[in-house]
Formats: sequence, structure tokens, C-alpha cells
Amino acid sequence: MSLPSLAIIKNWKIADLKSWLSDPMTQEGWDYDFKVDLPDSRNDREKGNLRACYCSFANSRDGMIFYGVDDNKGAQGLSYDQNFKNRISHILTSEIYPPIKEWDLFHVVFTNPRKNRCVYLIFIKESFYSEKPHITDGRVWVRENGHRDYIKTGIDIQRHFLIPDKLFPRYSDVVIRVFENIKNNYQGHVVFLDVMILQRFKVFLQESCTNDIRRDVYAPLLNDLGDLETRMPTLSEGYMRSLSIQGNDWQNRKNEVDNIAQRLIDTLRKIN
Repeated sequence: MSLPSLAIIKNWKIADLKSWLSDPMTQEGWDYDFKVDLPDSRNDREKGNLRACYCSFANSRDGMIFYGVDDNKGAQGLSYDQNFKNRISHILTSEIYPPIKEWDLFHVVFTNPRKNRCVYLIFIKESFYSEKPHITDGRVWVRENGHRDYIKTGIDIQRHFLIPDKLFPRYSDVVIRVFENIKNNYQGHVVFLDVMILQRFKVFLQESCTNDIRRDVYAPLLNDLGDLETRMPTLSEGYMRSLSIQGNDWQNRKNEVDNIAQRLIDTLRKIN
């Protein structure tokens, strides 16, 4: 059973958690894992397993780890510890390259009225494409077939980390980040990987405008993307001239590019 939305989980009480756990379809899978407790500080093997688990989510997809839930889906809980997040951080800050940046203690579900035992919910966000893959113990861990596994072949690397032909909608956050990079760049330059992403995105839009029932949504995106592509080279040339020539021409061009990029961002966020 898939996880409910984060907005729902954020308000979970123990009855909500137990109800979800009791569903026969709730099994460890793509986007969540159950852990009885944190590893002992002297147990290097278990600490390595913890790092591998976090890497698998950061390399593949957003995920949640439930601490205080056993293999039988029993919410036994752990003693409440204000330093719980710090204990995890101490394990993760070593032997993961590059380090995982986006994870947090998302929610605490108390298992009794005295609030001295609880289940900790840790949320790990999938890392941005330029920050992957995360490696620990010499291996690249990913989520595969509903569980943690490591990359074994070059084909696996291509499948997990090279940009797919169809980026959207799963990778809309990546495309949005490219448009934000364009807005923050004053030289009209787009890095090579961002160019690859925009090329794949354009192919997807072209195919969608031909075949997809939502072509009325994708057509404006394709038009704006084409307009952006046309203006970027002139923006770059204008920037070089602006270094020696005073005037508002370059700034006007920059404003036009920023407006198009922002329009693309707003549309993607609205329809995703």
C-alpha cells in the first residue's frame, strides 16, 4: 500500500498509524521502510546498512523510514529522545559521498498518553540529478523491485541516472530547476546537462501535442519553450555588449527571458 500524502501523515496519531499498518497491502516497498531502532554506535555493520538505506532513497525516489515499527508491522515505539535526529546525523555524516543533504525528522507519533514512547518518521527526499549518485561502502544503492539493492551493471547506471527521454511529469521538478537556473544566470549561458534536459523535455512536449489528450495544456508550454530557445543566444550576445555599452536593451531582453521562464515554472507547478 502506498503512503498517503505528506499533509495527511503530518497529522497522524497512533490510531491512524496502526490503521495504515494493519492494512494487508502495507508492506515495505518503494517508498517506505520499517526499522525497530537505530543501530548501536559500536555496530559498524548495522550503521553501514543504515547509510545504504538512506542512499537508496536519495538515489531513487522520496521515501519514509519508520523507526519503532517491527517486521510484523507492530508499532512498538521507542523511548522519546530529543537527540534522535542528531544520532542519525552522526552516522550519515561519514562514509557517504557526496553527502545526503535533504532529509529530516518529519513527524513523531506518540504511542501512549504519557508521550514517553513514540514512532519516529524520517523523510528522505530524492536528491537533485547533479548531486547523485550517493555512494557508501563502495556501492551505489537504489530502490529496486520494492526493496533496497545496489547497482551491478552499466545498464543499471544508465537506467537509474541518465536522463530518460520523457522527463515529464515525474521529473517536472528537475525541469523547473533548469528554468530557475536560467533566471538566475545573467550571461545567457545554459550548462550542458541543463541543455540535455530541455531537449528531452521539448521532445516530450512535441509528442504530447500530437498524441496526448492534454495537448491543450502542453501546447502553450511548447510555444514558450521555443520562444525561450530563440531569445537565449541574443541574451548572451547582449550581455557581452553590455560590458562596454551603456543602455537598457540588454536588461529588457533579460526581463523578457525571465518572464518566459517564470511563466513556464508557474504552468508546470499548476498542472503537475
